[in-house]
Amino acid sequence: LIYLPTLIKSAFLEESFKNFFSDEKAICSKMFLNREQIREMSENGMLIGNHTYSHYALDSLPISVQKQEIVDSSHALEDLTGLKTTVMSYPHGRFTNYTFSILKDCGFNL
Repeated sequence: LIYLPTLIKSAFLEESFKNFFSDEKAICSKMFLNREQIREMSENGMLIGNHTYSHYALDSLPISVQKQEIVDSSHALEDLTGLKTTVMSYPHGRFTNYTFSILKDCGFNL
């Protein structure tokens, strides 16, 4: 695929995804945890950590947006589990020095 022209490659991939992944909801239900599964895991002692709200690479975002991504995800997880999130897994493994300051200010364990 890497040697095909971009237009042909795009058309091929689009058609392949239509054929193999026509039911996006069914695919997502198998690939990602739902709210009930996350709640059950938390209730059974599993530590649920922050991974941001929208999964953008943090080093590609302005500081204010990094903070909003972290805070929004923390609130969503706390609403779901009833527990404060204090650990972080960086989307795509990417972050900035400012990310650490944000996490510290938000009470994360570093």
